[in-house]
Amino acid sequence: MNKLLYRGAGEKESIFAKALKEGDDFDFSGRFTSSSDEFSEANLFRRGGKGDVIWEIQSKTCVDITKINSSEAEFLFKPDRADMPPT
Repeated sequence: MNKLLYRGAGEKESIFAKALKEGDDFDFSGRFTSSSDEFSEANLFRRGGKGDVIWEIQSKTCVDITKINSSEAEFLFKPDRADMPPT
Protein backbone atom coordinates (compact mmCIF):
# COMPACT_ATOMS: atom_id res chain seq x y z
CA MET A 1 0.00 0.00 0.00
CA ASN A 2 1.39 3.39 -0.97
CA LYS A 3 -0.51 5.92 1.12
CA LEU A 4 -0.17 9.54 2.27
CA LEU A 5 -0.85 9.70 6.01
CA TYR A 6 -0.71 12.24 8.82
CA ARG A 7 0.25 11.92 12.47
CA GLY A 8 -0.42 14.61 15.04
CA ALA A 9 2.49 14.88 17.45
CA GLY A 10 2.07 15.73 21.10
CA GLU A 11 4.41 18.07 22.95
CA LYS A 12 7.36 15.68 23.48
CA GLU A 13 7.12 14.16 20.01
CA SER A 14 6.98 17.66 18.49
CA ILE A 15 10.26 18.58 20.20
CA PHE A 16 11.81 15.36 18.87
CA ALA A 17 10.49 15.98 15.33
CA LYS A 18 11.79 19.55 15.16
CA ALA A 19 15.31 18.35 16.04
CA LEU A 20 15.40 16.07 12.97
CA LYS A 21 16.81 17.06 9.63
CA GLU A 22 15.50 15.70 6.34
CA GLY A 23 17.05 12.30 5.70
CA ASP A 24 17.79 11.54 9.37
CA ASP A 25 17.10 7.95 10.43
CA PHE A 26 14.95 7.31 13.48
CA ASP A 27 12.51 4.83 14.92
CA PHE A 28 9.78 4.83 17.51
CA SER A 29 11.57 2.43 19.86
CA GLY A 30 9.48 -0.70 19.85
CA ARG A 31 5.95 0.67 19.92
CA PHE A 32 3.13 0.66 17.42
CA THR A 33 2.61 4.07 15.85
CA SER A 34 -0.73 5.28 14.57
CA SER A 35 -1.62 7.73 11.84
CA SER A 36 -4.64 8.82 9.80
CA ASP A 37 -5.38 9.59 6.19
CA GLU A 38 -7.38 12.58 7.44
CA PHE A 39 -5.38 15.73 8.21
CA SER A 40 -8.15 17.00 10.48
CA GLU A 41 -7.94 13.85 12.63
CA ALA A 42 -4.18 14.24 13.03
CA ASN A 43 -4.70 17.89 13.93
CA LEU A 44 -7.08 16.89 16.76
CA PHE A 45 -4.41 14.61 18.25
CA ARG A 46 -1.76 17.34 17.87
CA ARG A 47 -3.90 19.91 19.67
CA GLY A 48 -4.99 17.45 22.37
CA GLY A 49 -1.35 16.56 23.08
CA LYS A 50 -0.30 20.23 23.10
CA GLY A 51 2.05 19.67 20.17
CA ASP A 52 2.83 21.79 17.15
CA VAL A 53 3.94 19.22 14.54
CA ILE A 54 1.96 17.12 12.10
CA TRP A 55 3.98 14.43 10.37
CA GLU A 56 3.29 13.91 6.67
CA ILE A 57 4.10 10.27 5.93
CA GLN A 58 4.36 8.64 2.52
CA SER A 59 4.18 5.00 3.57
CA LYS A 60 4.35 1.63 1.89
CA THR A 61 4.19 -0.40 5.11
CA CYS A 62 1.16 0.87 7.04
CA VAL A 63 -1.70 -1.42 8.01
CA ASP A 64 -5.24 -0.13 7.50
CA ILE A 65 -7.19 -1.08 10.64
CA THR A 66 -10.48 0.40 9.42
CA LYS A 67 -11.19 -3.07 8.07
CA ILE A 68 -11.05 -4.35 11.65
CA ASN A 69 -12.58 -1.36 13.42
CA SER A 70 -14.60 0.93 11.16
CA SER A 71 -15.03 3.53 13.92
CA GLU A 72 -11.32 4.40 13.63
CA ALA A 73 -9.79 6.21 10.64
CA GLU A 74 -6.46 4.75 11.64
CA PHE A 75 -3.40 3.19 10.05
CA LEU A 76 -0.71 1.48 12.13
CA PHE A 77 3.01 0.98 11.70
CA LYS A 78 4.78 -1.98 13.25
CA PRO A 79 7.27 -1.13 16.02
CA ASP A 80 10.28 -1.74 13.77
CA ARG A 81 9.25 0.59 10.93
CA ALA A 82 11.32 3.66 10.23
CA ASP A 83 9.77 4.82 6.95
CA MET A 84 8.18 7.87 8.56
CA PRO A 85 10.40 10.83 7.65
CA PRO A 86 9.00 14.25 8.47
CA THR A 87 8.46 16.33 5.35
